[in-house]
Amino acid sequence: MAAYKSSTKNVDGLIQHLKKHGKDRSWSELTKVFFPKGKYDWLRSVARPKGFDVKTGDFTVQARVENTKSKSQNQRFQSESNQYIKRIIELEKDIDLLSRVKEYTPEKFIITAPNKNKKHEATAIFQWSDWHVDEVVESKTVNGLNEYNKHIAKQRAFKLFENCVKVANTQRQGVTIKTAIIQLGGDAIGAYIHPELQQTNSMSPLEGIFYAKELTIAGLEYVLENGGFEQIIVITNRGNHPRLTPKMQYANDYSMNLETFLFVSLADYFKNEKKISFKIEQSELNYITVYDRVLRFFHGHQIKSSGGIGGLTIPLYKQIHRWNDTNPAYYNFMCDKHVYSNPTPDCQVNGSLKGYDAYAISHGFKMQPPIQSFTLLDSKYGITIKAPVFC
Repeated sequence: MAAYKSSTKNVDGLIQHLKKHGKDRSWSELTKVFFPKGKYDWLRSVARPKGFDVKTGDFTVQARVENTKSKSQNQRFQSESNQYIKRIIELEKDIDLLSRVKEYTPEKFIITAPNKNKKHEATAIFQWSDWHVDEVVESKTVNGLNEYNKHIAKQRAFKLFENCVKVANTQRQGVTIKTAIIQLGGDAIGAYIHPELQQTNSMSPLEGIFYAKELTIAGLEYVLENGGFEQIIVITNRGNHPRLTPKMQYANDYSMNLETFLFVSLADYFKNEKKISFKIEQSELNYITVYDRVLRFFHGHQIKSSGGIGGLTIPLYKQIHRWNDTNPAYYNFMCDKHVYSNPTPDCQVNGSLKGYDAYAISHGFKMQPPIQSFTLLDSKYGITIKAPVFC
């Protein structure tokens, strides 16, 4: 039988051969049928075109390289093909999801308007402290960051009173606020406790106390007339600046501090005003219970910080813990440090009306604008809002 060049004809020839001679034919007989010229005919027709070297009996290096390239390309094509198939599946899922979203009809929820007559009650708490109305801050001593004197003190105090009413009114959308607590937290004047204050203050301590009284009366009257409160409770704490002694004293500080006169004279001024009451204590600590929660008010000179990385936090934690061992309090209100902050979860620290001064810049304290404090005590949820009152 003649050899067939066409692969199709070779197959046909193989079938005819098997039919004629049977299936039990050796490989050598079949080779003679299709390659009558022997194995070299196969090499010439099949192997050589694929890079087979007849002399060495193996494929050439170039043939191996081409074969490797071909395999690598096939693998890359297969990998890309799998990625495309995976992406197609993902897109089909997205298309199916989008079609379902388009057909989805959302359920309509009806939100009823709140009953304005069923608001629960809250108490507004303001901190007024560290006014230092007799002190002077010259702009050039603080790189132009602040300036302060008795006239600027008056302007800032008036802005404080106005903004206290504004911030209380913003909260009345959600709660009923009938009562305001105002902490007169101390240091209304700087007095003469440091030699430099004797040289730089614009007023004597007595003149400063009378000026602070005038500003405080103006503020209480403004809140009384414009705040919409049915009751105003004034909580007082003496500061360390208005003392008449070289150092703070303990047993008789109340009798050696000009702010005792300030608070008593304010209470006497408003004695016929039923909506205003004063809580004046001889102790450094002043407590009041609101909605069954005990609140503690103090000036803050009791807290000593060494300026560590934790700042005021650790000393304040320790001091509150000691006080709580004797008379636990739900929340604390502190002044003195001239920086509005919340160093612990249970204490609000007030800022100052005086603002940044040469002492602060010398000790590397952070600059803060003139600021006081507002806190909202909710009858249901406790302390909910802590906000600065800018002056």
